[in-house]
Amino acid sequence: MGAGERSEYIEGMYDSQATTYAAFKEASFAWRYIERPAFDRYLTGADVDLPNLYEPDTQVLDVGCGSGLVVEHLISHGIHADNIVGIDLSSQLIEEATRRIQGAHFFRASADNFNVAAESIGLATSNMVFHYLDNEQLQKAFSLIYDALEPGGTLFFVDADPDYSEETRRPENVDQWLELPTPWGGTAPWFSRDPYTLLLDMTYFAGFDMVAGSPLPVSEEGKAFPAEYSKYMSYPARMAARLQKVPEDEKQRRIEGANEQIPRLAE
Repeated sequence: MGAGERSEYIEGMYDSQATTYAAFKEASFAWRYIERPAFDRYLTGADVDLPNLYEPDTQVLDVGCGSGLVVEHLISHGIHADNIVGIDLSSQLIEEATRRIQGAHFFRASADNFNVAAESIGLATSNMVFHYLDNEQLQKAFSLIYDALEPGGTLFFVDADPDYSEETRRPENVDQWLELPTPWGGTAPWFSRDPYTLLLDMTYFAGFDMVAGSPLPVSEEGKAFPAEYSKYMSYPARMAARLQKVPEDEKQRRIEGANEQIPRLAE
């Protein structure tokens, strides 16, 4: 299956399951007690000593917005709805987000093929999307996000940790497409990627410095649900990274010296 066919397959999957997925995701343990707290930790900068991005005038692009959970959360923390653009491959999820959230702007587009004005965004976000992209698609997505971000802008994402399941832990499955069960029913394509490839190599050469990132813990509030808490504490389920756009000349220097340079965490 080629990239185009796979994208159509993923689009059709989410179109057909949009209502089921939206209801599941909003109530899911992972969103409430792992993913959502990560946005607060990394975007306020409270725990990582970085500038607070929950500001009313922050211009936001949410890549793979789904039914709008991230957008809704950002609005609840003070970012003006009119400053937020959400894109998603599924037209049904875009309809769901538009219905639920007033004022924000939602458009059907894929993570690796969208059109946003250059240097118009202060913050790009993405939650549980990048594992639906192979390496070539993800490189395109990073390039588009880089172009959309203003100088020094921020990319923040949460994605599944590759150690979260037996299948994704197997070395022979690295850089391979898998078909894995979804928690809301059925199966979905999943690109198994080494975390260092994503967190260091790809982002470094795409023009980003990782200023904070780690596997994500379960929040204290999650302890109120012992079974789920124990399940998600038994393996790293999610990882997150806050990255800062570097100047264009630095990005080009990295690309030109790719054979000699070793990606590293930003100092």
